[in-house]
Amino acid sequence: EGQGLVLHCTVVKRPTFGEVVIHGGTLYDAPELEKALSVTAGAAYDPAAIVATRGKLVDALHERGYADAALSIVGERAQDGSVDLCVDLKEGHKITLDAITFQGLKKIKESELRATIDTESGRINTSGGILDQNKLDEAISKMAEIFDAQGLAKGRISTKTTRNGDKVSLLFDVEEGPVVRVRRYEVKGELVADAGAYKKLLSLKAKDPFSRAKLVADLQKIAELHEKKGRKDLVVQPQVQPDDKNDTVDVVLMVIDPKKVKQAPPPPPPKKK
Repeated sequence: EGQGLVLHCTVVKRPTFGEVVIHGGTLYDAPELEKALSVTAGAAYDPAAIVATRGKLVDALHERGYADAALSIVGERAQDGSVDLCVDLKEGHKITLDAITFQGLKKIKESELRATIDTESGRINTSGGILDQNKLDEAISKMAEIFDAQGLAKGRISTKTTRNGDKVSLLFDVEEGPVVRVRRYEVKGELVADAGAYKKLLSLKAKDPFSRAKLVADLQKIAELHEKKGRKDLVVQPQVQPDDKNDTVDVVLMVIDPKKVKQAPPPPPPKKK
């Protein structure tokens, strides 16, 4: 009657492991690798699971300071259809930090920046510990907050590692830049209270070091004022005009009433040829 597509599925049994040879290490010995990879002789061969587990094991070794660790897994199909497997773990040596240094600091105290680095009681990111990049990135974000608080809007921090054998030296290369100060800082537009009420909310004033964090906090306080006045719909748009020559910035917090914003007229229809 109707035409259709007939789909035939053939289910093939997974091959099993034949001979399994495992060369383990100190952190993961042969029995531990056999269990983690599920590569016992006679068990079903699942290459995707092996690859995924291999990646997790190597990542775990790297996180423990064994940056050179490598885990090779080679399989070969035997005549009987099974898979012979060779697992070889090379942990390498543990790589530890020799020293952490800063260069380029003039306005900020080194102790302030060092205090942002989480060492987990000497286990990571300190002399004798291992390098933890995730925790280091968190520290750099906190350092950026210190820069912001001091008006160093043009500041930059970069890191450089130098390895010598089993030791790594970490350098924080700092470009502080000039202190950027506020020249003008005010609220304008569709105000729902007198200018004085808005001014009391502001954290920044003329000649203060410019701080993005304080600007964001002021926007939040203005939004709360608008909500109390029943005008949660108002939009506050910061208009920031930097003066790089004089290292100053003008900031106008423009209050916009969406109800009064004129919509642009639709474009005219195309002319018929």
